This record gives sequence, structure tokens and C-alpha cells, in this order.
Amino acid sequence: MFRGLLYEVRPARLLKDALVNLVFLALIGSSSYSTPQGVSNAGKPVPVTRLVIPYGTSTTTIWDGQLSAGSRIVVRDRETWDSVWKQILGPNPPPRLPPLPEIDFSREMLIAVGMGPKRSNGFAVEGGYQIIISSARELDNRIEVEVQSKSPCGLAVGVGSSWPVDIVRIPKTELPVTFREVNVECKDR
Repeated sequence: MFRGLLYEVRPARLLKDALVNLVFLALIGSSSYSTPQGVSNAGKPVPVTRLVIPYGTSTTTIWDGQLSAGSRIVVRDRETWDSVWKQILGPNPPPRLPPLPEIDFSREMLIAVGMGPKRSNGFAVEGGYQIIISSARELDNRIEVEVQSKSPCGLAVGVGSSWPVDIVRIPKTELPVTFREVNVECKDR
């Protein structure tokens, strides 16, 4: 979605992507998907806010950017943010770049995760590949961030490639950050 927005705002594409993301978020909590049992809700919840950037007269979340597979990045300062932003835009960014989103690093920090390049052939599937930071908890003198990865499930129309990413804001802390990986699986497979 993100690279398409860099070239032009396409209302039909925005609506489709918003709907796909809404369906994905709903399915994570629905009974048609399962997550590992025994997941603890221990610890103190940390507020997680999805990064939204201004783009023209609207705003968008970043769901597609060129972070490599397995990227788990903690951003606590402007210099690191500038570097991560350049990675997200990739080696051949379009001429009309959105500005680097301003972050108040005295009060908050960013967590960025990437899935690397994913390609859907033939019929793409319900939402395709997606990655989402679903929660964060202060636990045992660290921040544990839950990262949910979703592979395609079910049939839908569409073919293409993407670089799924997610970026969230959390309150600033000096605690170390660890990641708990959760694969969201279809029960039908």
C-alpha cells in the first residue's frame, strides 16, 4: 500500500487496503484463526499506537516498506529514525517522498518490524502476507512486544508482491525490548 500511495492517491486502492487490513485485524481475534495456547497476559500493558503519517490531504498507516525479513528495530532517536525511514522507502524511492514523520523522542519511541519481500502468485489470498505489532507489555524488567505474522489464507483476487511492515509508537523507556513471535494460522489448512 505505501509505495502505491507515494505515486498517487487512488481512492479505490485505499478503500480495498483499508478493508483488507480491517478483515485481518478482525480475523486475528476471531475463531477462524488460532494463536499458540498458553500465551500469558502477565505484566503491565504498554500503550501501542500505530504510526500514521500525513500524505497530501489525508493520512495513512505504513503497511508496505522495504525492511528485510526478520527486521525487529527499536528506534529511540532521530538519527536511527532517519536511517530506518530510508530503509522503508528502499533504494529507488519515488520522486514525491512523504516527509520523515516527526516523533518526540523525549516522550516516545518506535518499534518497526518487517517481513521482507513476499510474492503472491495466481490467486492472491485473503489479505496476503501481513505483519502486525499486536501488543507490548512490561514484563520482568523488559518490554515484550508481540509480533503477529500472517501468511495467505483462502482465495481472493489479486497478484503481486509486497514488503509487509508495521511501525508503532510506545512510551519512551530505557528497558530492553524483546520480541515474541506469533504465527497466525488458518484452522482450515
